[in-house]
Amino acid sequence: MKDRFLIGEVIRVLGIPRERLKEWQLRGFITPSIQSQQGARVLHSYTFFDMVVIKTFDQLITRGLNRKWASWCVMNMYDFEKELLSDDTRFMVFYNYPESATARPPFSIISKELTKKSFYELFMQDVIQWEEETFDDALILNFDRIRRFVHERAVMIG
Repeated sequence: MKDRFLIGEVIRVLGIPRERLKEWQLRGFITPSIQSQQGARVLHSYTFFDMVVIKTFDQLITRGLNRKWASWCVMNMYDFEKELLSDDTRFMVFYNYPESATARPPFSIISKELTKKSFYELFMQDVIQWEEETFDDALILNFDRIRRFVHERAVMIG
């Protein structure tokens, strides 16, 4: 698989309209990792992880998070890139905190399969750990599915 992707390849892999991707980039919701100067133009290239982050951003706003909060969540994902690219990461829980509580990471990483019972136990442990700063609500994404989707589509491109 390639190590960098141009915007046309990204929109084919992710199925996101070019205008939407450019708008997200112009507004600062997402940022390509690779930027190189070509004469007067700046060429933006995306890594595999950038595409995973963009797909995650798309999933978060599709499920109701506002773009500002979703952007803050996914920009924090870069601090956990190695862990998130590992096959061990299965799910991510994204927290929607009140605006005054932005010091905490906006998500938790879950590295195991979830049954109804284990989900309840895991989530309750997580809530107890965060008891000093409550969150308004939480959103769980099957991150393994997002990562596999991007990988399968990116491999087809080259």
